[in-house]
Amino acid sequence: MPDIEPAHRGQMRRRLVPSLVTFIVAAGGLYLTAWIALGLLRHVVMPIVAVVIAGYLAVQVYRFMGRER
Repeated sequence: MPDIEPAHRGQMRRRLVPSLVTFIVAAGGLYLTAWIALGLLRHVVMPIVAVVIAGYLAVQVYRFMGRER
């Protein structure tokens, strides 16, 4: 009877360790992906959005100044 307990514990460890490793690898991959996406967002998307907004505002100011004359 006492021999069953260690075998059961070893079986649980064999099942738990790969799932724990998979979880850590997946969490690390998600973190890295989010970090890269935020970097891209900050250095690529935000300047494009700023240029589009500045262009839109410039057109509005140009139209507004054209109406006054």
